[in-house]
Amino acid sequence: MLKKLTLPLITFLVLTSCSPLIRSNFVKKYPALKPTDSIQVFEPEEHFSRDYSKDEFLGSIKVDDKGTTTNCGYDRMLQIIKDSARANGGNLIGIKQYYKPSFWGSSCHRFAADILKSDASPSDSLAIDYAKMVKNANLYRHKDTVKYPLLINFVVGPAFRTGDLDKSTEFSKAISEIIKTGTQFSFSSYYKYLKNSGIGFKYTHAYYGGQINNAFIEFNDGRPTQYGTLNIDSSVNYFAASLLSNYSFGNKKNELLIDVSLGYFTYEETVKLNAANISSNGGNIGFDMNIGYKRMLTQKFGLGLNLGLFGGNITKYRLNDGQNSETIELDKENAINLSNINLGVLLSYKL
Repeated sequence: MLKKLTLPLITFLVLTSCSPLIRSNFVKKYPALKPTDSIQVFEPEEHFSRDYSKDEFLGSIKVDDKGTTTNCGYDRMLQIIKDSARANGGNLIGIKQYYKPSFWGSSCHRFAADILKSDASPSDSLAIDYAKMVKNANLYRHKDTVKYPLLINFVVGPAFRTGDLDKSTEFSKAISEIIKTGTQFSFSSYYKYLKNSGIGFKYTHAYYGGQINNAFIEFNDGRPTQYGTLNIDSSVNYFAASLLSNYSFGNKKNELLIDVSLGYFTYEETVKLNAANISSNGGNIGFDMNIGYKRMLTQKFGLGLNLGLFGGNITKYRLNDGQNSETIELDKENAINLSNINLGVLLSYKL
């Protein structure tokens, strides 16, 4: 008899050890729903903003990882909650917390949810108590209720220098026209620790460049004057810590984005004409402000427009004319102003 029981016992232990951990607490129960009856599921953002004054709270449930759980995908774990709601006569599920699988945590999708019955005409006191509970949960809810905590934004478009440029001669005026307008792209990644707030990192690259025909460069160290086509390449690279705020409207399909950042930028400029190669470079602290609008095309992908302002100037830089190198310091009045206004197309993706 013992041998006959050994295999079923092992099978039972394996099945139970691999199943999810379910903890529920129901204060009221109604007749079970029919298989054809629908059940509404509200994500955390909807759950915490919904009016429950006409609905009755039946209980709460958590589905978690035992540590050895294997069958714990998103649909499977949510189905456990739906089955519990159906068995207890509930037709509303409000998800309070959702934990995605992570490398350092569990490999399972995990949920905590409330189960309610709509239009059950609960007593006024019960309805008010539950409404207060939901409101408090909304104010102090855990950061993991953010459905997609990672946000990646990419912006590309024209940039317009706002600082005064030297136009004292025809040559300097021609250079000013070239470096006044350029192209800029930025990449930013944010971790959203709250529904409307995030912190992250931003990288921005701005490029200005062009050519001047029939130009020449004279040297005062005996080198011959160079004649020909002059090429100018100027770039700014900006690395910064950034703060983001976003606000949804229009059935959550539209979002307003505001971000500010503070970081360090590097400036490089190269002027080439035949054998002549003159370069300068420097760096300083800069800041960046942006306001954007995006339309969510899917749950994760959005497309929109961005308006930004970058501020920074150079008061010290290194100049190299191909033979000699020197450090040049400028006073505030003569500082190289690299500030710009930029417009761009915004691509956004949530993870």
